[in-house]
Amino acid sequence: MASIKLKSNVDRWLFFISLYPVPTITFVINCAILAYATVDFADGFSSDKSLYVIILLFMVNILWQLISTISEARSITKDEGYYFPSIKSETTSYNIDDKCRLRYPEHIDHNGTRVIFNSQINAMLRDASTPINTRESAHHHKMVKEYIDRNKSILLNFFKTKARAMRDGAFFNEKKLCLATEFKSNRDKTAYTVGLSRGRYFNTYITNEIYTLRLTHQSGMDLYPTLNVANYPIKELNESCFENHIGISTIVLTADNMIILMQHNNQVAVSADMLQSTGSGSCIYSDWNKKTDRDLRDSIIRAAHRELAEETGIGTQFDLDTTVIGYYRNLKRGGKPEFCCLTRIDRDSDEIIDAIRVSSDELQDNRWIVRKVDTPADITTLITESSPQISTSLYINLLFLQNYLA
Repeated sequence: MASIKLKSNVDRWLFFISLYPVPTITFVINCAILAYATVDFADGFSSDKSLYVIILLFMVNILWQLISTISEARSITKDEGYYFPSIKSETTSYNIDDKCRLRYPEHIDHNGTRVIFNSQINAMLRDASTPINTRESAHHHKMVKEYIDRNKSILLNFFKTKARAMRDGAFFNEKKLCLATEFKSNRDKTAYTVGLSRGRYFNTYITNEIYTLRLTHQSGMDLYPTLNVANYPIKELNESCFENHIGISTIVLTADNMIILMQHNNQVAVSADMLQSTGSGSCIYSDWNKKTDRDLRDSIIRAAHRELAEETGIGTQFDLDTTVIGYYRNLKRGGKPEFCCLTRIDRDSDEIIDAIRVSSDELQDNRWIVRKVDTPADITTLITESSPQISTSLYINLLFLQNYLA
């Protein structure tokens, strides 16, 4: 737990400093000048005694900037009177751009969350013979950075409030893989191309995650994100100012037709205490191997296997046969893209459960649930009996799985 807290604090401070780079750059320049002046004086190339004064001034300036930077970074944990309301208003309507609505004509509602999807895209994803080529998109990263830079005085209030709430939990600024464009087909729809970009989790938090949130100040004033559910329609990915890092989840289906589900503990940032897929999380940037990956599915499946290994210890001891079965965008999270997978393991559930090993302190208290799924109707029974304990990502994954198995 101590290591988690230390890493979280370091990530928060570095993120804060990255948003205000000018003092950091000045600090580095002053250090370089001071080093040069000191070497010059020590080597005897200058006999001017005023150099003593110059070196002293630079040392004072550097020390002052260092103290100021640390003081500013520590303000992340300072209580400035904002808090998330204990009673959250549920959003019943979402603002969607017309082009986005045409691209994603179908929707599913669950526990106050709406997701949009396109069955034709899901069918394409399941057809491994249709390639989905990837390319890097620098434009998306630039749009997100410009939005955050322009509005950081507002967005940081949400970040600071969340950081205080997660003071003892896992809140890391991992490098993420973002979906930067929509799926674009060639003329005869025999191949698709999609843009990807590098991102960070904290950028996702202050863009996607706060889209439907508000802060309340102890004075009674409410604060909303600059772009929020009331004033900013969900756009196609290539036009969105949000980070949109890729979420993934996979359900393990065993040889004896059991699915294995996980119940998160209360230490995670998303879906605490809820039933989740066997492995769930998001794509990190290293899941995309630009040299070897010829298809987006390669990166999605690699991320699914990594999450399975991290959360269950299931890895090389079993042959994993994973299929991407669906894709949707979560409107409550600013249109964040999510992929659903099915991982078949040709072993009985008892053997797989016995093999589960959790190494992370963050995941130690997770529980494992095993349910029989002989027919698609069994999934309906599972959903009915377990709601509302089922997280939105698991709910959608189960519905896509039901459709895939039918």
